[in-house]
Order: sequence, then structure tokens, then C-alpha cells
Amino acid sequence: MMLPSPLADMRQPDDADVVARAQAGNRDALEELVARHQAWIYNIARRMVYVPQDAEDITQEILIKVNEAFDI
Repeated sequence: MMLPSPLADMRQPDDADVVARAQAGNRDALEELVARHQAWIYNIARRMVYVPQDAEDITQEILIKVNEAFDI
């Protein structure tokens, strides 16, 4: 039996609309995506490297790549 996720109630609404707006060149939408997912990205990086400063650097590099991908 699979237990329900304790984080299920914390999920954000679907990002598809926000991503579409960001792809259309809407900088506010891109900033919204970053705000929604920055902590999650950091937490994954933190679990992988254990060093907070390294996790911050990794998070920054990922978010730079995302920004470049949207080319806004």
C-alpha cells in the first residue's frame, strides 16, 4: 500500500500556464517560476553535496541556465 505524500497539499498549481507565458517572453512569469522552484532546487542540491555554499552555487548555476534557456 502506498502512503499519501505529506507534501501533496503543498503542491503549486500546474506550471504549464506560467511556462507558456515565460516562453512567450514574459519576464514576470519566469520570475514566478524561479520563486516557486528555487528552494526545491536548493534542497536537492544540498542533499547531493552536503555543503550549503556549494548547494547555493549549484542552485545559482541551474537558475542561470534556466534564464538562458528562456532567453528573455
